[in-house]
Amino acid sequence: MINMLRRLFGNQPGVPRSADSKPVYLYGLTLYYLPSCPFCAKVQWALVKHDLAVTKKHLMTSAGARDELIHGGGKPTVPCLRIQRNGEDRWLYESDDIVAYLNKEAQDAAR
Repeated sequence: MINMLRRLFGNQPGVPRSADSKPVYLYGLTLYYLPSCPFCAKVQWALVKHDLAVTKKHLMTSAGARDELIHGGGKPTVPCLRIQRNGEDRWLYESDDIVAYLNKEAQDAAR
């Protein structure tokens, strides 16, 4: 349970992760989120469920995250998954769409 919470909300400094916790890191994906957002929690639960890791940017505390979201995606709404592939950016805003995308990525990673 503690490892799941650490994965959802980040590892606290000085608290080591367990040795058996090795998520698959998905390069080119950035999740913009707020901890208080239930839709963000839904997306983060999908990450935990599939043992996936992406770059995460807290909308209020990550420097420049809000501006990136507005300029790139067009609105300051979370959750948002930025997908950087082949030199192009795609921005997914709906939690169900993000979860479906992560489910597909998990299946591809399992092959």
